[in-house]
Parts: sequence; C-alpha cells; structure tokens
Amino acid sequence: MRKSLTETFWVNVERYQNLRGISDKQIAKDLGIKRDSWREYRRMEQSPKLRRVEELAKIFHVEPADLIKNWTNKEWREVFEKG
Repeated sequence: MRKSLTETFWVNVERYQNLRGISDKQIAKDLGIKRDSWREYRRMEQSPKLRRVEELAKIFHVEPADLIKNWTNKEWREVFEKG
C-alpha cells in the first residue's frame, strides 16, 4: 500500500537528515524555531506548509520535490551512494 504524501515527506526528511548528518538542533536553528518545537512538529507528523518544504529542501541541498517523492529502495540507495 502506498504511503500518504505526508508520511512520505516525513520518511524522506528523516532519510535526508541522517544522510547529511544534520542534528535536530541544527535544523531547528536553520528554521528559526526551538529544537523542542521541531521535535514536536515531527512527532505529530503534520502536513507541512509549502514554505517549510522549501526551507527543508535548502537545508538538505535537494529540490523540494525530492522530499515528497515516493522513492523506491533502489532509487534511495543510489541517492545514498551519491551522498
């Protein structure tokens, strides 16, 4: 079964955060919010506003579409290998 767009977004955020080695603290700082606010935002798995998608894409050095793409495992491995 295919994940919702929101679920896909949060999976990809976690993947890119881990790939880039960016801490919750750094993301929160880059977004101009408190670390606890970022963690709460993630835990609630809310649908992000487009502005937030764009901001996170800049942090991860990817296109906004990359954060909502439903990657296959093979595609993700290729992204991971490229860094």
